[in-house]
Amino acid sequence: MAKRIKMNSVVNFLRNVDEIAFIATGTRLRVIGHRILDAWGEDIKKAATGTGANKEETLADDPYRVLHCHPEDYDVVIKARFRLLCKELHPDTGTHPDPKEFQRVNEAYQKIMADRHKL
Repeated sequence: MAKRIKMNSVVNFLRNVDEIAFIATGTRLRVIGHRILDAWGEDIKKAATGTGANKEETLADDPYRVLHCHPEDYDVVIKARFRLLCKELHPDTGTHPDPKEFQRVNEAYQKIMADRHKL
């Protein structure tokens, strides 16, 4: 009985999400999902299987991913995120000291700022 109640709540939730998507976009949720898969299906498949990407060009090495920010963020946002991560990861005074991750964060910030100041 408990599984049936949970299943009904999941079904109701999905119906509500579908209705919200239809009101917002005029398109049903499954159509939106199929469009996403048609547009990015190959990229999603390559990312999931690990094929198609060079080992040197992994997403983990992306400086924006290291700082948990977006390339379109302002410098102030990136700097604030950098300082927050440094405060957390600093080997001497950090709440979760991790020297290797601290170095990665520092290098990522330096690379982003160097690229931005070139322009």
